[in-house]
Amino acid sequence: MGVMNGVRQWIFQRVSNALFVLFGIVLLKLLLTTEFSYEAVTALVNNSTFQIYALITLVFACLNSVLAGWQIEGDYSKKFGIPSKLITTVVAVVSAGYLYYGIKLLV
Repeated sequence: MGVMNGVRQWIFQRVSNALFVLFGIVLLKLLLTTEFSYEAVTALVNNSTFQIYALITLVFACLNSVLAGWQIEGDYSKKFGIPSKLITTVVAVVSAGYLYYGIKLLV
């Protein structure tokens, strides 16, 4: 991800959060305005506009989790004696894993 200063991190996290909230609103609208069924969810997920937005949101979630892991690593690696590279690697692998499986679900 590269090194970001605090202001860029803050802005990135706020943009990510806005995407997550909007994604939640879209799903809530689906639950409240349509009959919640397999067909309704399938129709939503097969919509190319939704797929693109869900993919963008998924990428932002992965990047946000890497940033959060990096911040946590900075705070706790020395405190608990955990190698910082280990924390960073675990967070990156988990984030890459849910990006991979999220893409498989969307496509």
